[in-house]
Amino acid sequence: MEKEDILLFDRGISKADTYKQISQANKYFITRLNVGRKYIQVKENALNSNQDNSITILNDEIVNLYKQQSKRVTCDLRLVKAENKKGEELWFLTNIFYLSAQELVFSYKRRWDIEVFFKFIKQHLQFKRFISHTTNGMSVYLLYCV
Repeated sequence: MEKEDILLFDRGISKADTYKQISQANKYFITRLNVGRKYIQVKENALNSNQDNSITILNDEIVNLYKQQSKRVTCDLRLVKAENKKGEELWFLTNIFYLSAQELVFSYKRRWDIEVFFKFIKQHLQFKRFISHTTNGMSVYLLYCV
């Protein structure tokens, strides 16, 4: 994994300690967080005026999450709250502080393109397992099999 790689994943991880471990390993991530998750605000970030028509940024803050035992995990994470066109509130959690809130949300939305791509190659190209997980290996595999 390259240093500038960003892990994009859905709400499969819920333990605050796991987010801390990812951050301590110097890996970047963006994920969704369940609305209403317990946290404490450390700092509120200023909102940019750049708004996308498909999503509105409501809040951008630095937070610490709580464990189930109401014990605070001291790891600064960024929580971006947004609202989609349907009026649904979405929470995004990350350890990336150099991107704008809009860029973070857009990056997470790109995750769906990746999901659609893998669904396509598994269903239509009949790929069940990958021999290689590198870009070059997958390119060779795609060229050879198609």
